[in-house]
Amino acid sequence: MPKGTFNSHDIYAREVLSHPANAASELRDILDPELVAHLDLDNLRLESTSFITEDQRAEYGDILYKTTLNQRPAYIYILIEHQTKNDPLMAYRLLSYMVHIWRRYLDDHPRATTLPAIIPLIVHSSRSRRRWTAPTQFADLIKADDPTRTLLTSVIPHFEYLVDDVSPLTIDQLRARPLNEPLMLMLFMQKIVGRNPDVVSDMMANVDLFEQILHSPDGARLLAQAFNYLFTLKQGDHTSLQPLTSKLGPKAEEIIVTIAETLRNEGRTEGRTEGRTEGVSETLISLLTLKFGTLEASDRARVEHAPMEQLRTWCDRILTADSVVEVLR
Repeated sequence: MPKGTFNSHDIYAREVLSHPANAASELRDILDPELVAHLDLDNLRLESTSFITEDQRAEYGDILYKTTLNQRPAYIYILIEHQTKNDPLMAYRLLSYMVHIWRRYLDDHPRATTLPAIIPLIVHSSRSRRRWTAPTQFADLIKADDPTRTLLTSVIPHFEYLVDDVSPLTIDQLRARPLNEPLMLMLFMQKIVGRNPDVVSDMMANVDLFEQILHSPDGARLLAQAFNYLFTLKQGDHTSLQPLTSKLGPKAEEIIVTIAETLRNEGRTEGRTEGRTEGVSETLISLLTLKFGTLEASDRARVEHAPMEQLRTWCDRILTADSVVEVLR
């Protein structure tokens, strides 16, 4: 994977979790109910920014929402993690991202004398099925024995990030969670791909999930997302999915055939993709600047390093979007 690009797992997860209703579904399930009662999850506002450095784009994806906590400004920072090995310094990385968020807040509110709350959450779904093992408390990163660490309590930062560790869950355990359909489908698909020879069998065993999605208001787009993710990772094709499409009917068949043909056409022009990607990113930056004004450096960097499939999605949105946030969500 080229350095500086988001991978297929992160693109799919970001696309789903960038919809406020899906993020709210995740947060209602993973946060303490008492905290949820004080958070305004019905009015999450997606912030158009990323704090992931260029050399980390192949490993992580991040999403920032602004909301209120007891009617005061607050942020929810979601980091998407699919790596086989956990980063033992993740608490440090998250603290640095949180400082960036606070710095941006102070730039926008130069007279502020307090800082908004930030709730950091990692959604971990590794194909290795390994549990999250990195320390979740920043204090545990300080190299000291327990008695010394106790003495340092008053002089070192203290915070703990949350982890939704999907990796070790069985499919039944995942399906038992009270998540909305788009989020459930994404987590299900990311769980069954990878080194799994029984992807189609797993899909057939959970055909009811695909039926629910297909008959939902946005079903065609959601299934297209899922099948595109599957085909991009070469975990299935039109032929292997015939048992599933025979159950779901002609609408699903049409979606799969369209995606398969699109990917074949893209494969024929793969040699020209790099140049085309650069041209599309430059055009998108020009269009965004003309419509919304000068871009933030972080937004420009996201566009410059995005793969072609992400650029296409953003280009489709720019015609009807009212802000950069809506385009790059």
